Amino acid sequence: MAGIAGGAEESRNTSGGRNRGNAGSGRGINKTNNVSANFNDEWWDDQLDLNANYAFSSTDNTTNSLTNREYLVGANANQFRTQNQESGGVNYSHRINMRVRFDIDSNQRLDFRPTLSFQQHDRNSFSTNSTVFANSDPVNASVRNNNNENANFNVGGSLDYQFRLSKPGRTVSLHADGNANTNKGLAHTYSLNEFFRDQALDRVDTVSNQSLMDGYGNGVTGRVAYTEPLGRRSRLQGNYSIRNTGSYSNRETFEFLAETGQLGELDRQLSNAFRNDYTYHSGGVSYQIAKRDSFQFEAGVDFQDARINNNRTFPDTVTTDSRFSSYLPSAELSYRFSEDKELDVSYSAATNAPSINDLQDVIDNQNPLNIRTGNANLKQEYGHRFSLRYNSVKRESGSNFSANVRAEFANNRIVNSTYIASADTLIAPDILLGAGGQFTRPENIDGYYSLRANTTYGTPIKPWKININLSTNVYHNHDIGLINNEETYSNSYGLNQRVGLNSRFGPHLVIGLSYVGNYSIVRNNGNTGLSDNYYNQIIRNDVAYTFWKGIRMASSLYYNYNRGLADGYNQHFTLWNASIGKKLFRREEAEIALTAFDLLDKNTTINRSFNERYIQDTQNNALQRYFLLSFTYNLRRFGGKGVGGPPGGRRFDH
Repeated sequence: MAGIAGGAEESRNTSGGRNRGNAGSGRGINKTNNVSANFNDEWWDDQLDLNANYAFSSTDNTTNSLTNREYLVGANANQFRTQNQESGGVNYSHRINMRVRFDIDSNQRLDFRPTLSFQQHDRNSFSTNSTVFANSDPVNASVRNNNNENANFNVGGSLDYQFRLSKPGRTVSLHADGNANTNKGLAHTYSLNEFFRDQALDRVDTVSNQSLMDGYGNGVTGRVAYTEPLGRRSRLQGNYSIRNTGSYSNRETFEFLAETGQLGELDRQLSNAFRNDYTYHSGGVSYQIAKRDSFQFEAGVDFQDARINNNRTFPDTVTTDSRFSSYLPSAELSYRFSEDKELDVSYSAATNAPSINDLQDVIDNQNPLNIRTGNANLKQEYGHRFSLRYNSVKRESGSNFSANVRAEFANNRIVNSTYIASADTLIAPDILLGAGGQFTRPENIDGYYSLRANTTYGTPIKPWKININLSTNVYHNHDIGLINNEETYSNSYGLNQRVGLNSRFGPHLVIGLSYVGNYSIVRNNGNTGLSDNYYNQIIRNDVAYTFWKGIRMASSLYYNYNRGLADGYNQHFTLWNASIGKKLFRREEAEIALTAFDLLDKNTTINRSFNERYIQDTQNNALQRYFLLSFTYNLRRFGGKGVGGPPGGRRFDH
């Protein structure tokens, strides 16, 4: 008996999991509308610039997805979860952004950037889910229906002031930014859950409730910096920063009464009122020395004193307070060997505070197979980042080469600690976690690191009138987590290789050919006998031809191949898009075009994701063959000024 199936496991991947998939055209089918307007102007001999824009967008999404997940560790290794989900959502957003730049005089500049946004998102989903052992014995199954309504309003802005003092190189700069937001949500959940023991139905659990979410947040940051020249080539800078953020979240959950279908009393176990305040003071000094057209070196250190205060007022009053002191060093070197060769090396340390969703210790059992809660005792993350970049450009031949290496290490990384129940387990009064279900709580853990490197090379082959481009990317991630209170990790390795050829046979014909291959390997310490190798390749051909009176024809054809996924997911297909268009009017400021997408009607999307707990393959529906008739008109001049370019003005140097 495979059982019925249940809700999506709605957990963020804090463990640095990797994602790989084919080049299909997005998840689900979207109906999108966008409207935007932009205004630019200058006054007082370019001394005052104003840029403002407004954008409205609406998206109606319908997604059908099939997911196959294999668990890797402990007693749950070789368990398989299959999920079928149908979902739909409507999203509306309004955004207003402005920038006002005022050059007060030759020594002073003011820059003000306010923002305003409103977003509403309504979504509903229906899913069926089943979990079985490798021998097909059932573990659990569910049917779940969920409806969510959310609205968010945000207002914010930043203000920068720069003042150049009488001595050359001596400056004072001030920065301030702030924001305030409100969030409101309403969720209805119904799920029927079955749990099995020895292949027989052991228990049936039903969840039917309504949750009201109400929250707000605000934050203010201020920074002042003073720069003092120490000579022609060096300077010293001191800075001080202060930041204060506050956020509040209130969740009220009511169970529907089976007898009447009406809402009952407030469920105290699933309700929570929580406030988080985060404040830090930071001060430091940095030294910079530079030689024009040769090198630049800067090194500094900041001291940060941060405090996190959590105050839960319902269902019980609990207050926790944490304080962290951190030194944040940084260094950067840029060295120019010649006009066409340059090396950059940098290092920095940074902290990352936990979010209110991570801290709020309310139990969320909207999906009884994946119960979640927060952790008010989380510490802030502390990370190190290294990078090295080399770049070379040969102007005579037109060839270029670049190489990048990046490394990231993190202490107190916030990851998911997951308890997977082998039998029915009581995790709180009246909250039962069924066999095969998961209880997830964020925790801090050391040991995460990530290494990445990539090289690119391009050069023209002039006798053949082609350009060749090569790109190679490699990575290694060491992802960490906690499974049933035991530390687990997975090592993932990847290689991406791209080869591209582009040729222009005169001004009217352009041809492109490219190949992309992705290869990834995952090794998990919790199940050393289980490994994952995945390969994806894409071969693409593009042709564009312009002929009689500016008519333009274009074709894009590519072949996609997957190997190493679960049974039924190793698909290969060919996509073909084509278009024909014509420039209009004397200055060719308009174009009318007819485009055909997925002429062969083969489009699909497949994605693989993995971390230290599982490997997952997902296939989503995608918009297949359709035609689009478009008309584009470019407003190149308006009021005597170009539209869309950056506002002009005088240069202001430190």
